Amino acid sequence: MRATLLIAVAVLLTATAALAKGRGRAIVCGSGACLTFTERSELMYELIDNGGPFALASPPRPTRFYTATFRFPGKANQYDWSYLYVPSKRLVRITTSGGESVYWRSAPQPVRRAFATIAKRLRSFHAGRSWPPARRLPLPGDTDGWAYPQGYDVSFGFLCVSPTSAIVSCEGSQPMGSKLDTFHAGPHTVSVTATDYEGRQTTAYATYTVIDITKPHVIFRTPTDGATFDQGSYVTADYACEDDPGGLGLYEGYCAGTIPVGARIDTSQIGTFSLTVTTVDQEFNVDQETIHYSVADRTPPTISFATPGNGATYTLGEQVWASYSCDDYNGSGIQSCKGDVGSGAPVDTSSFGIKTFTVTAYDRAGNVARETHSYSVLYDFAGFAAPIVAYPSATSMKAGDKVPVKFSLHGDQGSDIFASGSPGWAPCGALDGPSRADGTLSYNASADRYTYLATTSKSWAGTCWDLIVTLRDGTTHRARFSFTK
Repeated sequence: MRATLLIAVAVLLTATAALAKGRGRAIVCGSGACLTFTERSELMYELIDNGGPFALASPPRPTRFYTATFRFPGKANQYDWSYLYVPSKRLVRITTSGGESVYWRSAPQPVRRAFATIAKRLRSFHAGRSWPPARRLPLPGDTDGWAYPQGYDVSFGFLCVSPTSAIVSCEGSQPMGSKLDTFHAGPHTVSVTATDYEGRQTTAYATYTVIDITKPHVIFRTPTDGATFDQGSYVTADYACEDDPGGLGLYEGYCAGTIPVGARIDTSQIGTFSLTVTTVDQEFNVDQETIHYSVADRTPPTISFATPGNGATYTLGEQVWASYSCDDYNGSGIQSCKGDVGSGAPVDTSSFGIKTFTVTAYDRAGNVARETHSYSVLYDFAGFAAPIVAYPSATSMKAGDKVPVKFSLHGDQGSDIFASGSPGWAPCGALDGPSRADGTLSYNASADRYTYLATTSKSWAGTCWDLIVTLRDGTTHRARFSFTK
């Protein structure tokens, strides 16, 4: 007679609380219709506390959505839950009115039975009992299926027996009492092979599932949290999503941000902005991470400077009005825009010489811009009057006579109008500097005319001489003479 070898494989669990007995009343509403029933069935499915809540942007189809209100006899508490049923993934998400989320892994079943199961679980929870971390999940096709959350501490145990012969060997796929692999999510299979005295062997297998309870995570490359970019700079988003070690991997590679990877980040406006990335793994653990970055105004404002123009020349006492403006286009805005005088106010031309005019602009981010223009204020000299002709033509004069050099500076500018050592005489074409001329200066107010009577020498007869007049404003003017006897 051939003996049957029996092998028992036991997976060791920590003790779990028994469920309270009694009835729970449930009102279930879905697709516009409501059901009222009293549950009596035994607990068959596991509720896994997974934190939350979260909303899956595009849940797998087909899906169903229900709401339920649970009330228990003699209890004042009421439990309002929403119920998202995803049969293709054997996943249910239940969210309480308090915002807590629970994930329930089950086989497809009628809604009435599903809520009966939930009601029984709630009754146990309401009675003050803790939820066990793992419980058998009798899904279709699962004959051994036990389930554990990742990291759960569970040891491997087994026993080999035979009613007709002696067991000479009982070897497991891993040693007795060793820890089961609960790091890597997904199904795992262990086995035990028994050999009796007659050499007959039987191998039994048991499969358990490690439930992925760890969230995936986001790796931010650009921008990083707290990063600051210059306004107008070219920056593209760069990030990636990964499941934690031992996890099942991302659900269909789901890694979506408010700014797509590779897309340009808008840096046209200053301020603090956020980038949020959501990722989901194959166990529907969701991670949503947000980082903040800033766009800063580091660009100085601009200055539009019309008057006084850089290098411009104005005559003494001329009326010149300052004209300038400041702009901080699309930046933080202009804090101040100030020049030596306000725009529209008169520019200083009260004295001759080279002058500067500076405009300074500050924006609200503290950036500063300065622009300085140089301008000259000169005597209003219009040239020498008759009988002197325009240089380089020569005016004929008799040697030894005094030469009347007439000119106007548009007003009485005083008698100290010549630069030191001026006027002076120099032979035409001479490379050396002029020698100081002798003469007298007078001013005729009615004619608004200066006259300088320059002394000449009789020995200059038949020669050509230049009279060089340098005014105190630094300008030099020439008149050429040919002298006769």
